Amino acid sequence: MCHKLHPANAMVLIAVLIAAALLVSHPAHSALLVSVLSFSVAAFGGAGELKGLLRFWIATGIMIIIINPLVSTQGDTVLYRTVLPLVGRIRITVESLAFAGLMVLRLFSMVLVIKLFGLSIDRDDFFGYLSRYMNKLVLTMSMTVNMIHRLRVEIQRVSEVMAMRGLDLKSGGLVKRTKAYYPMIKVVLISSLEGSVNRAEALYSRGYGNGNRSFYREIRMTGKDRIHMAVLCIYIFVIVLGFSKGWLGFDFFPSISPKSDFSAAYFAIHAASLAILIETTRRCSAWKFSEWKI
Repeated sequence: MCHKLHPANAMVLIAVLIAAALLVSHPAHSALLVSVLSFSVAAFGGAGELKGLLRFWIATGIMIIIINPLVSTQGDTVLYRTVLPLVGRIRITVESLAFAGLMVLRLFSMVLVIKLFGLSIDRDDFFGYLSRYMNKLVLTMSMTVNMIHRLRVEIQRVSEVMAMRGLDLKSGGLVKRTKAYYPMIKVVLISSLEGSVNRAEALYSRGYGNGNRSFYREIRMTGKDRIHMAVLCIYIFVIVLGFSKGWLGFDFFPSISPKSDFSAAYFAIHAASLAILIETTRRCSAWKFSEWKI
């Protein structure tokens, strides 16, 4: 896994990928983003977690595809019409279904980008880099991440202790399981409050909040980071070119029509540049820059 990507590179990378996931409306290019990002998450060591993300995506996608045609009645190509009591007229169109499919692709792209961000950076380096500019925000974010992790560990520890004492947390209906979880939640809440007090006392004793920081750890941009940034700039150029030519745009309403004729050559260029960018990101910590000097 790549845990040495420079924080500046990581922020630009994630910003570009999020912008691409949200702004690209052509189904073929959105599917390309999902495919490449899925393979990249698996290559970064997140194959096990990718299965859980797929289950979440399928369940959420089915809900979006069902709800969106019922709410959005726009579109010229009508598939089904009916009248339901208390709901009124239902008008399902091909355009609303296609747009719902695009929303599903965008949702999964966003989830994959966030997961890729977590796999491609060193969290300490990232927070340390941002602390120069947003000290209080970084402190809050760092404490939040730490508390969520500690809370998960605490819940697991308490549930194991409760299970050893004979508390069954898995059998029975919803009401029975809720009653079984109540003692565990009470213990976790008390432990969390005590931990918050101890953390606040530790921060106060070290002088947090009394002034600006007096020490920062410098994170230098190396040659491999510059190579990665150059590849990233090339991908930005490819995306801007696609939007300027209309190759990444797609109109769904009132009828389905691309903003420009599909370009197989541009699709290949987009796929190649995105794959090279992801591969460069994955290999950034393994490169020996001395072998790449010109």
